[in-house]
Amino acid sequence: MLIVEGPQDAQCIGSLLSPSQFKRVTNSEQLPEEWRVIVNTTFPAKGRGINQPHAVPHFYRREDGILVAIVVAGSDSQLATALAAQLDVLKDTQDIPLTPAAIGYILDRDHKDTPAKRHETLLKKLTELEVAFAFPLQPGTVSADAPRTGVFIVPDNQNQGTLEDVLLESGAVAYEPQIQQATAFVDMFDKAGLTEDDTEEGRKPSGRKKQIVGTVAAMLKPGRALATTLQDNRWLKGDALNTPLAIGLRKWLHELLDLHPL
Repeated sequence: MLIVEGPQDAQCIGSLLSPSQFKRVTNSEQLPEEWRVIVNTTFPAKGRGINQPHAVPHFYRREDGILVAIVVAGSDSQLATALAAQLDVLKDTQDIPLTPAAIGYILDRDHKDTPAKRHETLLKKLTELEVAFAFPLQPGTVSADAPRTGVFIVPDNQNQGTLEDVLLESGAVAYEPQIQQATAFVDMFDKAGLTEDDTEEGRKPSGRKKQIVGTVAAMLKPGRALATTLQDNRWLKGDALNTPLAIGLRKWLHELLDLHPL
């Protein structure tokens, strides 16, 4: 089980799993019975309004039976409670609590907190919610005990950044001229007449990177969400998977999921 903040993160992780022969599960009937309980069939879900997305876990499975559930927390503040909520309902066919073989978090660092502080805050919240599993004391590592646990803070457990850092690096391989064009467009974008509300998101630490990625994504998939172009296009396929940031995240995923080392 992996916990991420948003749907783009979930699609990104799915793309990184694809080279290891994982395929997206599209029908709940394809899931083991005990895992279907975390697919919420009630709308709106508890604690969410009718104006909010109905988040359903992304499931990926290999022919050897390994199943990965990627749970979208929806926001930074819901990361710990998202895991606690899933563990509360996850039971085997004998109604005994079912523990995943591995539990991991993929977060970003789009604010002033260091990776160590972000990691510490998450673990403190999990302790308050009485989540019993021990996580490593440092981000980017995986526990040796069962279940395997770990936290990866994008882009590399050290520097400030987000998913867009990974995509800009891989995009420079898959879409080099388009990334260059989008960068020039964003840097020359005329802000005359715009209000502070208009430019608020762009002024955030990762704002410019999101604008560049979003510009290319809009040309590839006009009117569609970023997650769609991550699924359909070459951001994280072929040689783009072998960039340093993508390799770092893939290696951590392989260790957490006990897959063959890269």
